[in-house]
Amino acid sequence: MKRESSYNWLFWIVVLCFTTSVISQEKEIPQTSESSINEEKVIQTLTISKYLQFNEEYSTFVKVLKESDVFSHLESDKKFTVFAPGNSAFAQMPANVIDELFRKENHVKLKSIAEYHIVNSILNLNEELFKLNGSTNIVAMNNEIIQITVGAEDRILIQDANNYPIDVMEKIELSNGIIYRIDAVLLPQVDVRMVLR
Repeated sequence: MKRESSYNWLFWIVVLCFTTSVISQEKEIPQTSESSINEEKVIQTLTISKYLQFNEEYSTFVKVLKESDVFSHLESDKKFTVFAPGNSAFAQMPANVIDELFRKENHVKLKSIAEYHIVNSILNLNEELFKLNGSTNIVAMNNEIIQITVGAEDRILIQDANNYPIDVMEKIELSNGIIYRIDAVLLPQVDVRMVLR
């Protein structure tokens, strides 16, 4: 009897511990999702220019936009789509190319690269692409074409003028448009080769 009684107590203690653990986990989940929802709402009130400036991940891209006098466009009341390469995307390029682009004599090339990342309207790629059977061409601010396709597992891929495939990593909705974080820098055809001569 004593052994049965001690097993019963042990059983109820285990049940109580398990129930307490489940309840505490359930309480934590809504708090986490609620804070991420609130964070998303705050982000959506920011403009594209403010989001890029406040996010250290885009510091090189912001420098390109400012040095090329393109950043001021993003501060206007217009709506935009921006394909934003992070610092890691610029790190893939040879350092001497970046340095050359920031020279005064290459201002036109730098401006063309900056404008190649901006579209003068809001593009919701998922919706647009599925309406158009998974492929479309869009015209960037510098009047060059960017080809966009849906790849395997609904991955969105873009190709620059050199047919280099670039992954869209993330979509960020903001008050005056959308940023698509990309994993490489979009380059107009031949520009970088000309810089290196």
